[in-house]
Amino acid sequence: MFRSLTHHIRFNNVGSGRYSSILVYFISSSMSMKENSTKPVEAFVKPFSQRVRLLTMNVRFVWWLGHVVVTTSSIIYFLKRPFSYSDSKPWYYLAYVGTLVSYGMALWKAYGIPKFNTIFAQKIIDDENVQYFVMTVIWLLSSPVLITLIPFSIYSSFHVIDFIRTAILPVLAPSVNHHAAPGQSQTIFQQVSTAIKRFEDAYYERCMGSISYIEVLGVVLIILKETLTLRISPLAILFYANFLRLRYVTSPHIRQVFGEIRTRMDKWLLPPTASPKIPAYVANAYTIFRDNLIRLGEKSLMRAHKTK
Repeated sequence: MFRSLTHHIRFNNVGSGRYSSILVYFISSSMSMKENSTKPVEAFVKPFSQRVRLLTMNVRFVWWLGHVVVTTSSIIYFLKRPFSYSDSKPWYYLAYVGTLVSYGMALWKAYGIPKFNTIFAQKIIDDENVQYFVMTVIWLLSSPVLITLIPFSIYSSFHVIDFIRTAILPVLAPSVNHHAAPGQSQTIFQQVSTAIKRFEDAYYERCMGSISYIEVLGVVLIILKETLTLRISPLAILFYANFLRLRYVTSPHIRQVFGEIRTRMDKWLLPPTASPKIPAYVANAYTIFRDNLIRLGEKSLMRAHKTK
């Protein structure tokens, strides 16, 4: 589903981190300042109203608002869910509406208006954002499944705070990215920016690892259960299988989880470490399934490397 919280997804891809035009402006401004160091700093900073307009009149700002909706709605849903299923449901669906907006903006930024032809379909079929968008639609059309919202909410929370650090704070205080002079204390905006960066550095990779376990183990088991009880469409299994195939290609964390699962399953089901009570046909069936899954993963990786 967060690297995002850049894997998964910074703006144009859960792994690339593109800045909005407002950030491009600040970078070009800083270059101009170096070339014209005799001019006052203030001459190179646009008025606050213009900076705000540049920030808000931008697709990436709408993308960020979608993630804000996901984050806030998820928090409310998680808090309400233990006490009232019916009262929490609207927040669950609102969170996925926010997800639809954020991924929709990312896809629109990358591909423009959709074209209903084979060439366009081949172009987007292996895009991770497309798969997240499809899964969002499936969860919106299904009964609430709490565990599916956890990865989306974590990804979105990182996107929210990262956008605050890289886009909003520079608008509020253009000097936020300038290092304080020796003996000079940081401004409140610089302190907030530093705190966000430290939080991301400390917890991003940990969260990505945890999300990978949820995506591979938690969500898969829940989908199987919900499908058997007819609460969601069997098509969800097919879509999610393809989603995991793409995540296997793009995420080292997902590949690590699959590797750990394989090691444990080999130990439990195959000799010499397996229990003697396990029938031979069970071990054989597992071996065939495992080997086919490995071949599928290897083919997906080879295909991805060829297209780069």
